[in-house]
Amino acid sequence: DDPLTLRTSTIIWRSVLKSCGRPSERYLTMSSFAAYLGEVAAAIRGEEGSTLKHLLNANNVDARQAVFEATNTNPRWDPTPSCSSRLPSPWDEVIAPHFLCMAALVKGSSVEAYNHIANCVQPFLRSFRADTSAWCIEPMHCLVHNVHNVASAADAELKRAGKKASKLTDAGRLLQQCFSTALQGQGYKPKKLATLEVGRNIQSLHKHIHTHGRKT
Repeated sequence: DDPLTLRTSTIIWRSVLKSCGRPSERYLTMSSFAAYLGEVAAAIRGEEGSTLKHLLNANNVDARQAVFEATNTNPRWDPTPSCSSRLPSPWDEVIAPHFLCMAALVKGSSVEAYNHIANCVQPFLRSFRADTSAWCIEPMHCLVHNVHNVASAADAELKRAGKKASKLTDAGRLLQQCFSTALQGQGYKPKKLATLEVGRNIQSLHKHIHTHGRKT
């Protein structure tokens, strides 16, 4: 789940789409996004943390296929109404921008993708605080990885365009909020275990920023 893997998988995915023509005609079903959203909803209802972590991984190929089909069918596709009708609050506010992030990654815009994934953080933290079990630890780890990796890809995109790279710095702020929320363990003290992986990502992120700063 490192940033290079995210960028590489995005490049490969776009190449596959280009070489295969319209994926909805080749290997996707018309109901794939609805089915994918159904799996996400079921994982949330069942509090299946490991399943949700897998489904929301930014490198999940099935998810990218489902999102591509939706955007291919309707270029102005907005997942918000579907999420609002099928997911409990505040999870609808987490998942809708996640899907928009995936759509941006599919079309190759990492900066846009980061802006969407960043919008997932606050509603997720509201859910994390309210939960009275530890099932939400693995989804938090997934969100932290996604924010970190998409921010890295976004900064690379900004640098290629001759612009200031700022997304990793912003990601550091968001990850610190995740760490602080996990450390409180509100509602269920074992949720503090989430801090281990979040802290590791914060260290990695700051090392990346520091190394880049020294090179420039």
